[in-house]
Amino acid sequence: MDDILKKVKETISGLVGIVVAFLVLIVFANMVFDTGMDPIAGIINFVGNFLNNGFTGLLALVVFVWFVQD
Repeated sequence: MDDILKKVKETISGLVGIVVAFLVLIVFANMVFDTGMDPIAGIINFVGNFLNNGFTGLLALVVFVWFVQD
């Protein structure tokens, strides 16, 4: 029984990891590739959001780094 629960937890953990990686990929793809907005402006706005929003920007940066860390 413990072996089955371990397998289920590992499977769910793997699926969550894939979903998070896919969401990060979508965010970066919208910033870098031609999606109707200027890619350089997208990157500048992305970084500017962290820098210009004080404590909220810092919290957003911490959450973002937490999502993309290995």
